Formats: sequence, structure tokens, C-alpha cells
Amino acid sequence: MEPEKTYKRLKQSPATHLLYLSLTPINFYTTSTDSNGFTTNTSSTPIGLVLGPALAGGNMIAASSANKKFKSELLDNKIYGSVIKKGETKFGLIGIQSDGFESLQLNVK
Repeated sequence: MEPEKTYKRLKQSPATHLLYLSLTPINFYTTSTDSNGFTTNTSSTPIGLVLGPALAGGNMIAASSANKKFKSELLDNKIYGSVIKKGETKFGLIGIQSDGFESLQLNVK
């Protein structure tokens, strides 16, 4: 496949990391008891207000950065459509569309 098509099929979707915002309502509860076993104090700390947005934002930034690097590498190492002459060695990246995970076998003529 051409590099642009390969990129579109394999890139990460940063928007899916917004699901971490579902952690926002999480609270951390602590309870204190006296020597008789009676509850004297219960407190709640809303850790989800920090945890959810931090995970979502951090992962979105990381995914966007990885996508930029991936696209750059695909374009810098493009060999799609190039002619490799007899005895010549070329290195690069190519995308191969497949429905399975069979091993790759190439016959070069």
C-alpha cells in the first residue's frame, strides 16, 4: 500500500483516550474509628478529577507525537513504487494489506 494509505490504516486514534475521562467521578474514601469501633470521621477525596484528565491528556499527547513520528518514518523510508535494479539493495518501509497473520513470502524476479 502507498505510505499515506498505510498511515491512515495504522495510526493511533488520540480521541479514544478521552474514555479515561470516565474516571473523573472516582473518589478516595477514608474512615476513622475510635477505640470502641465507632466511626468518628469519614472523608472523601475526588482523585478522579486529577486522574481522568491527566491520563486522557497524557495519552492523547503521546499518541499524537507517535503518529507524527510514524508518518515521518513512512515518508522518509518510502520505497513504494520504486524500481530496484538487479544487484541493488534498498531499505525502506512498505505496508502490506492482509486479513491474517501468515508469514510473508516474497519472490523477486
